Amino acid sequence: MKKRKNHMKKNLFMLAFLLMVLGIQPVMAQEGFDPDVDDQPAAPIDGYLYTGLIAGACIAILKLRKRQVS
Repeated sequence: MKKRKNHMKKNLFMLAFLLMVLGIQPVMAQEGFDPDVDDQPAAPIDGYLYTGLIAGACIAILKLRKRQVS
């Protein structure tokens, strides 16, 4: 009985794998723009980037210290 269960499990995994591999649709890229299109300027990255990095580092340090104490 156990051997049959393993065989069924293997077949189920193989079926799922084949459906994932063979079920993939071709991916097509979007067409390019004409050369006369005016692009928007890129969004500026201001000083809040560094503030966010420092805040994230502080939160991570506090969480790690809390985990070590527990």
